[in-house]
Amino acid sequence: MLGLILAGCGGAGNSNWQQVQGNGFRFLAPSAWKVNGATASNGPVDRVQVNAFRLVHPYVRAKRVAAAKELDGVAARLAHQLKGKVSSRRTLEVNGLDARGYAIDHNGLIEEFTFVLRGRQEYELVNNAEFGTHTSDINKADLFAQINNNTDWVQNDNSPQDGTASGTPATTAPDSQIWVAGSGAGEAIVTINLDSTYSAGTLGYQIVQAFQNDANLFHPSDITLDTVHGKFFFVDSDISGGHNRIVEGSISQLLNNPGAALTFNILYADDSAVAPIAGHSMRTLSIDTTNGIIYFDHATTFNKITYSLSGTSTSNQTATQLANLGTNNYITQATIDYTHGEVYLGSSRITTGFSFGPCSCQT
Repeated sequence: MLGLILAGCGGAGNSNWQQVQGNGFRFLAPSAWKVNGATASNGPVDRVQVNAFRLVHPYVRAKRVAAAKELDGVAARLAHQLKGKVSSRRTLEVNGLDARGYAIDHNGLIEEFTFVLRGRQEYELVNNAEFGTHTSDINKADLFAQINNNTDWVQNDNSPQDGTASGTPATTAPDSQIWVAGSGAGEAIVTINLDSTYSAGTLGYQIVQAFQNDANLFHPSDITLDTVHGKFFFVDSDISGGHNRIVEGSISQLLNNPGAALTFNILYADDSAVAPIAGHSMRTLSIDTTNGIIYFDHATTFNKITYSLSGTSTSNQTATQLANLGTNNYITQATIDYTHGEVYLGSSRITTGFSFGPCSCQT
């Protein structure tokens, strides 16, 4: 999760530039350009974007000749697809990072591809410009200097990600990641990285306490992700404090800057603190990522609301009640078999009574 700064000719420290964010990186583009995702463009021709890919095997400098040969083949195939030709190729080394650059001429354009290799990460910078103008040329030395600058890594005070942890693959993208709704000692949305090169993927590293101590977090207790549509959802319920809700967040926001203030959408809320307190409890949720439905408990009831698969979800919805287990039968767990349309709810109730004699308890 690197913070990349791409500087165009003439520098980027003024209002003529805008920040563009991608999944785990950011860069600057001219303020007049149109931004779509991690791509900045100016009309039908000029375009700048950065792509990040994970390599099957970690890159090592001893194999740079073989890597250059493989990248030459990639560039040749790209040129063939574009019905053009590779007009130049060169090997670069900037701040100790190996890179390979190509220019492909096609349809009156020059399209530049520059690849930089670091561990299991491959960064691809794509730059288009008209013949003879090249007004959007990227200062590659500036780009790679920022990649190699630990101060540009996304981090916060509780979650340093500078890669100094000994023996961990902290400078590469993880094989997998665990998300946890964390409560106590500072509420947070926690991510834990796993990688097959570190204890065979059985031990977590780079634990990030995102949004820790954020004033808008009260008691996260369950979380689930829709990775197809880039959203995560969690139950945030302190029960007695009048903050019981279903919250929607952006996966890319958390990955890009976990130390920033939390921006989220409250899809459902019970802000009451009127007795009985347990009547406001919320503990679990499940999502239908095909139809955009969130199922969740609210005290003894099982309910559903909706979320948008393509845009902004509706806030502060009125839930549709699907079931009520009856007085004092509070739902504690839920799982859904979406294939067969079956719902399984966990419920528990404990009643205790005490006397001067032996304790009589009923469960």
